[in-house]
Amino acid sequence: MRLYREGGQWRSTHSFRRNDLLLVAKVADLAHSKVCELAAGEPDREPAAEAEMPPKEA
Repeated sequence: MRLYREGGQWRSTHSFRRNDLLLVAKVADLAHSKVCELAAGEPDREPAAEAEMPPKEA
């Protein structure tokens, strides 16, 4: 979700503008790095999203 001000009022949207995409990519990269860092500290535990994914078909 993206928050922005229009006039003096805060608004939100679920879409991003073209100029926002580099920032969105950077935030996603940082989030991925943090998840990997946390997962490395708990080797017996898989991240929830990966644990719930069905097996890949060959």
